[in-house]
Amino acid sequence: IGTAKRMLKWLSEGVRRALELNTGTDTPKDVAVLLNMLLASMAQVYIETSLEAAGDAAVAQEGAKNEPDLGYFLSLGNAINITALMNKFINTVLIRLAESNTVVRRDMHAKTRAAVRSIEDKTTVVSQKTVDVVANWVSRLLYNQKKNDFRPRDQDLDAGRGQVSYLEQLQTPTCEAICAFLSRVDQTAREALDGENLQVFSSELAVMVRDLLFEHFKKFQVNATGGLMVTKDMSKYMATIKDWHLRKEVENSIDVLGDIGSLFIIGSEALKERARNIQTGVGGAGRGIDKLDFRQFVVRRDDSGSMGVQSVLAGL
Repeated sequence: IGTAKRMLKWLSEGVRRALELNTGTDTPKDVAVLLNMLLASMAQVYIETSLEAAGDAAVAQEGAKNEPDLGYFLSLGNAINITALMNKFINTVLIRLAESNTVVRRDMHAKTRAAVRSIEDKTTVVSQKTVDVVANWVSRLLYNQKKNDFRPRDQDLDAGRGQVSYLEQLQTPTCEAICAFLSRVDQTAREALDGENLQVFSSELAVMVRDLLFEHFKKFQVNATGGLMVTKDMSKYMATIKDWHLRKEVENSIDVLGDIGSLFIIGSEALKERARNIQTGVGGAGRGIDKLDFRQFVVRRDDSGSMGVQSVLAGL
């Protein structure tokens, strides 16, 4: 930011000297030249080069075998703020001095919009690639979830063995690792972005994580005690994500994770009532559990072959 302010100070001095040296009729053309210089030096060489480097760093992290380093993401905040400063200077100083020449003024407006749009596009690319980086790492952590995490044996429940029992655990190790990682991602995002930029980025991240978890819990066999572990994991995931700066509809959509958890612990009568009230699931921010999803979760229960659960499934 400090460097950008120095650049604008130098350009301001250039504007002052131009006003002293030329006649009034030449001012629009002179400030147009200064605008071209600013857009080339600050917008292209300085800001866009940084964003391109951040994009390259994001690509390099996509296949990382260790937790990805999102330090590059912090450059987005500076890029956005410098662009805002530059745009403010252009509109309050340069373009106002060109108001006497309509053709020149319109051309300056067009060039400024194109430059800002190019920066915004590169910022979006970095943000999207970062969502992909986070998705890849969360997917890797989910892949490492143990097959029997939600199907503990009787001996696993014995708290007298000198180890923490399943019933005493708050979350599975996979859930703990993912939530710790997501909290670090959120902290980095808050340092780089604010306002609507932060909200849009966090909301896209939230939808991505929600959908990964939605599909993840269709893969594990779950017994009665394991159902409690699922609900604890889901509560942790929900609390972690809802702590982010989200759009309201996205925040509400995260509640579907709690609905999934309950499908593994409620009895057959409650399942039957839940089946009656199923709403057609939709994609995007408003995802819900449809009949196919309902069946895919319920058949993962160890008691899915019981008469009560089978009658629920048959009623679908």
